Amino acid sequence: MPASIAKAGTKNRSSKNNKRPSPGMILRILLTAFLLLIPSSRPAAAQTGLEIQHDSARVVFPDEIRFEFSFQLPGDVERVSLLYATNAQTCQNAAARQSVDFEPDGNWILAEWKWDLHNVGSLPPGARLTWNWEITVAGGQRYTTPEQEISIEDLRYSWNRTSYGGISVYWTAGTSAFGQRLLELSVQSLARLSREMGIEAPENVRLMVYPGAEAVQGAGINLPDWTGGFAVPEYSTVMLGINPDELEWAETIIPHELAHLVSDQRIFNCKGADMPTWLSEGISVAAEGPQVAEERQLVITALKNSNLPDLRSLSNGFAANSQRASLSYAQSGMIVRYILETAGGLENLLQSIQDGQSIDRALETSLGVDTEGLDAAWRTSLGFAAADGTAQPVVTRTPRPKGTAIPTLVLWTQAAEAATVTPGLSATTAPTDAVFTPSPTLPESIPQPARGAAIWPFLAIAAALTAAAILFAARRTSRR
Repeated sequence: MPASIAKAGTKNRSSKNNKRPSPGMILRILLTAFLLLIPSSRPAAAQTGLEIQHDSARVVFPDEIRFEFSFQLPGDVERVSLLYATNAQTCQNAAARQSVDFEPDGNWILAEWKWDLHNVGSLPPGARLTWNWEITVAGGQRYTTPEQEISIEDLRYSWNRTSYGGISVYWTAGTSAFGQRLLELSVQSLARLSREMGIEAPENVRLMVYPGAEAVQGAGINLPDWTGGFAVPEYSTVMLGINPDELEWAETIIPHELAHLVSDQRIFNCKGADMPTWLSEGISVAAEGPQVAEERQLVITALKNSNLPDLRSLSNGFAANSQRASLSYAQSGMIVRYILETAGGLENLLQSIQDGQSIDRALETSLGVDTEGLDAAWRTSLGFAAADGTAQPVVTRTPRPKGTAIPTLVLWTQAAEAATVTPGLSATTAPTDAVFTPSPTLPESIPQPARGAAIWPFLAIAAALTAAAILFAARRTSRR
């Protein structure tokens, strides 16, 4: 601090003849502070010349999203662009730009665009969509609207919700006891994945349970007619078709699809490394629990007849034939169980894939064998020769990485006490699409307070100070 300033401060503090600020000056200072605390309510249109009549996104689940924008601007409009993005976990820029046709609509300019989701795949319930518009006028000046956001929901059904921790289950048919059982299975499945495979669950998981296979097929796009459920890992969502009287089916499909979601998120990387089909499906089959005797016999019979495909042939999908596909699922599940039993877990293997290693390199790093070596070791453990007749390799048992926290979820008896049910999230007669129309008057240049932030305490303090100043000034005046 400069010496002259320090001296001035000292003198002001010690001088007996220091003149106090007048009441009027104090009043002006406090009034200025009070006005600064009040957020500006001027609309964006008043600041930029852009006047918005209508800005909305209409979701027609699961097929399309219709954007509509009506506005006025001084000058000739040359181009209107829609900028939109989702909250998907992706390696690419999630934002997209779409040039949109526009036309006069009375005194307004209307721009409309339909996003056909059949070209990109459906957005599951719970996905978040953001968008805003960019308008370019003659001379190159650009106007940008505030960003808007909407949650994708399937309003064709009335949903119930129950949750525990980061797990939320939505279902539309059945009692609250049915919903609680679905949540119980979900909690147990994620706990088993963590305990037995060392795969940590994500922070938030959503299960959408439709009343049967046909209903869940209608919630997706281009799904095979045999689909009973599917996972959407990039949105941390699982879509399932389960009737209330199909609890046995629920005990199979819930752990299976949750394993897909968790394992896919576990190995997510931007280096091009991915799990082969046999590993992805094998993890999900093993997550269902102990192997069914019929499935094991199916594999053993194929081995005896020398009719079991080698493991590498199962890297890029399974056969379309249902019998061959069933065999591939059973085989993959057995191999993953073999890895768990002999190598002690999957953490090192999945970590190697996430690090960008190919499956062979990841297997060699974590188990000491490549794809053919793993296949041979597994076949030999069952008493059969390797597919290519080579000698049995040795699978290396590797310890879990030090410092890697693998949480264990509480027992269901504790979880059930904390779970809550919220019935009827939407009306039974809910419309088949959702419309979100944001206010066009949000200011562009003034940051908005965080949702839930309380500004009123500051206003109350300012008001109290102002009142005190007025009272002080009145008293000083009366004494004179």
